Amino acid sequence: NDPSLQFIPVLKTVFLFFVSKYVKGNDIHAVTRVLAKDTRVVIINAFFSALVFLRSTDTLCAGEYTQSTSALFVAARDGRAKVFAVFGGQGNIEDYFEELADIYTTYTTLVQDYVEDMAAVLREHARSDEASVFHSKGLDVMGWLRNPDSKPDVAYLLSAPVSLPLIGLVQLMHYYVMLKVLNQTPAQVRDVIGGSTGHSQGIISSVVISSSATFEDFFTNSRKALGLLFWIGTRAQEIYPQTTLNPAILQDSLSNNEGNPTPMLVVNSLRGSEVLKYVDATNRHLPEDRKIKIALINGPRSVICTGPPQSLYGLNLALRKLKAPTGLEQGRIPFSQRKIKFSSRFLPITAPFHSPYLDGVAALVEQDIARDDLAFDHTLMTIPVFSTDDGKNIAQSSNVTMELVHQICSLPVHWEKATATAGLTHVIDFGPGGTSGVGSFTARNKDGTGVQVIYAGASEGINRELSYKPDLFDANPASLRYAPNWAKEFQPKLVRSVNGDIHIDTRMSRLLSKPPLMVAGMTPSTVSEVFVSAVMNAGYHIELAGGGHYNETDVRSKVKKIMQLTTPGAGITLNTLFINVRQWGFQAPLVPKLRREGLPMEGFCCAAGVPSLEVANEFITDMASAGIRHISFKPGSVESIRQVLAIAAAHPEMPIVLQWTGGRAGGHHSFEDFHQPILETYSAVRRHPN
Repeated sequence: NDPSLQFIPVLKTVFLFFVSKYVKGNDIHAVTRVLAKDTRVVIINAFFSALVFLRSTDTLCAGEYTQSTSALFVAARDGRAKVFAVFGGQGNIEDYFEELADIYTTYTTLVQDYVEDMAAVLREHARSDEASVFHSKGLDVMGWLRNPDSKPDVAYLLSAPVSLPLIGLVQLMHYYVMLKVLNQTPAQVRDVIGGSTGHSQGIISSVVISSSATFEDFFTNSRKALGLLFWIGTRAQEIYPQTTLNPAILQDSLSNNEGNPTPMLVVNSLRGSEVLKYVDATNRHLPEDRKIKIALINGPRSVICTGPPQSLYGLNLALRKLKAPTGLEQGRIPFSQRKIKFSSRFLPITAPFHSPYLDGVAALVEQDIARDDLAFDHTLMTIPVFSTDDGKNIAQSSNVTMELVHQICSLPVHWEKATATAGLTHVIDFGPGGTSGVGSFTARNKDGTGVQVIYAGASEGINRELSYKPDLFDANPASLRYAPNWAKEFQPKLVRSVNGDIHIDTRMSRLLSKPPLMVAGMTPSTVSEVFVSAVMNAGYHIELAGGGHYNETDVRSKVKKIMQLTTPGAGITLNTLFINVRQWGFQAPLVPKLRREGLPMEGFCCAAGVPSLEVANEFITDMASAGIRHISFKPGSVESIRQVLAIAAAHPEMPIVLQWTGGRAGGHHSFEDFHQPILETYSAVRRHPN
């Protein structure tokens, strides 16, 4: 407010000192990532307020301040990364307006012109005669931002006529912030994005970034996008009005943690084929105009059903018979007889998108498009935008705008098809929802395929395997993370030895210097020195069963007999029962003792139970100091597998062999299915290099 602007030299000096002292050629997000959220927001806001002001007054001379370059985009330009942009849709969060307000608060000087422009567009649409009935509390974005107490109630904000355009604004704001922070034009950023798609309504934002070369283009296309979303939401609610539910149904649904019944229900952690059985069974009792459809397939174990709320409530009643109640202990129940752990919950959405119930929307929206000039030009789309129905590039459609309407209203979503672009290394999720958004199930689908998910709308998160906003902007090349590709890192290979023999090459064969096929310790099968030595002489790994040895003398005698029957120096592994307190008490300490005496004790297997981390720390430390090369555990459930992983994390220098038996053969080892626990924990197992 100083008319003489006498403070500018001081501001410039302080800003450049701050950059030199703290930013040091990197990005402000990267250097503030370790700070508390409130502190981080204040610093980022002050930084960009100063930078924007100094630039607007031409105070910064050439070379005094240079914007850092994202290591990710440098890698993309050099061909070392392939970036894919995704935009979310409805239903993952209720407080999306808080996210919008957070962006505005943090980056006020960067986004104010954009938000004011878009807010004016939405306000005019909401005042139209045809829309006003669905916008009884208006659509005053700037008013709600400046006076949070004036913001309408959650139910109003979640109604489709309001939520569709505002969610579109949230994700486009995230993208606009990225452009301004990087100090790049839409064309410059677009050139390093290899493709894009959006979950449900998000595909319209994909078309915006594909069609925009300049900031003027971005503003123009954003106005079209928000107008299109506005009318899709409004016409959807016109075709499918909200209805009042029986209070008993509402109360029952809420008491079972299934949410307020709506036209869309998400079922997670249950195979789509299993859900379909129950959908078909429910539909047999429903008339045609009340039937349920599986409308969105987010992944192998995540689907969304659409239909009248009361019909979906009936489906939920049927699914409850399968569902394991919270806290139910099933560890001693055979896997095939257990209740299933999954969730089903109504989404905060007021219209049944991606279903025949909205088939009438397209004709109405087509008139809105013509009247308000909301059509996109497909010839301006320079990066592919992939259909959420079949994965094809919709830029090849001559009427891309109506294609978008059909995609959102009537056609199903097959998310894996939409994100199946080959060669991807990084997927950027522009929200909404932060770590609860579309990036969360994209990360699950892409786990182990070499694709790193970056949340552009979240500055931090608890999952260290994922990346967040500071990683998007970080200029340090060492900060750029690539996700593991299981097929490349862990698939068996063939290797030719120096003598010309061909061997199978796996992590197990490299650890043991033997083929990746072992004979596990078992009493009485591997108690005999004759049997154990025969397997060793054949070139395979075997465990001497500790169960047949009742004192230290027995073990010492057996080890010496095996040494006499095998090649000198051949390593011996002892399998000891953790559950047998007496045998464990002398066998576990004996292994490192024998090793220190010079006997070829190579490995140790802790069988019949997984010890606590404290107990494991004690004997692993002793064995490692004695020179034991590997330690095995035999967990019998998902929980005990995770217990082994905690032990592995505590001892990264010790190779840990995880032996899984499963319960299909009966016996006492496990009540689990053979495959499911490995499928459930495989990703976690592979995160531990040892």
